[in-house]
Amino acid sequence: MATQTFRPPATQRVYDVCILGSQLGGVVAGALLARRGFRVLHVAHDDPGFHYVDHGYVLPFGPAVVPSPRHLPSAEAVLGELGLATDVGRALVASHTDLQLLLPRHRVDLARDPAVLRGELKREWPAAAEALEAGFAELGTYFDFAGFFLRAAPPLPPDGFGERWTVRKALKLAASAPGAPARAVDEARPFEKLQGEELVKSLLVAHRFLSYRDGPPSPMSLVRLLGGAFRGTHRLPGGLGTLREMVRRRIQESRGELRGKPGEPALATGLELD
Repeated sequence: MATQTFRPPATQRVYDVCILGSQLGGVVAGALLARRGFRVLHVAHDDPGFHYVDHGYVLPFGPAVVPSPRHLPSAEAVLGELGLATDVGRALVASHTDLQLLLPRHRVDLARDPAVLRGELKREWPAAAEALEAGFAELGTYFDFAGFFLRAAPPLPPDGFGERWTVRKALKLAASAPGAPARAVDEARPFEKLQGEELVKSLLVAHRFLSYRDGPPSPMSLVRLLGGAFRGTHRLPGGLGTLREMVRRRIQESRGELRGKPGEPALATGLELD
């Protein structure tokens, strides 16, 4: 008597990981898992594409403004593992001014050059220029020592006693380095006494555009993103959609599968988990 072998339908696939949606974090996670040997499916369930239409005009979502990946240890490590460090580096366009703010009564170019920064602050806010300059110097110091902390690759956010101990150990190590600031990097307040200044309030708004996160920013986030901006900012033509597609292609190149594409999202109607 012949035995029958079950054959699944041609459209049925088995995956280790399914990523639904096109937020950059999920796509990066999928690409890393595919690179590490997992069978990954990415469904562009809500992919907005590169543009949107408003009153008949086609407008881009970007360009995104990002610090150099060299100043972001986690981003540098991820891009290195995915083999995208060179490609992303070529796609980035250096900003002629690190960060320019246009305010109701002021226009200021915030540059990494201390002499240029000092001149801008004295021209626009002569009474507070010295205090603001000291705040930017403190921001740069915290940025450097936060880098020491992050290069230790602590588990963030920590889960459980063991991981919290590991984070505390990394913070203590960064605080013990020569020239470390008095406060730990997770308690940094470089503009603590200048919260009412128009420039400082504007920097908090600028942080929203650099992070794409809701809610009040943490001290570490402020230090890393604003500090990174003053080490040089770059534009990414096409916005984050460009980076997302570069990462997404790595899923396919690692034998993963893709459904949908920019501006033409696929629709996930059901999942079976076993």
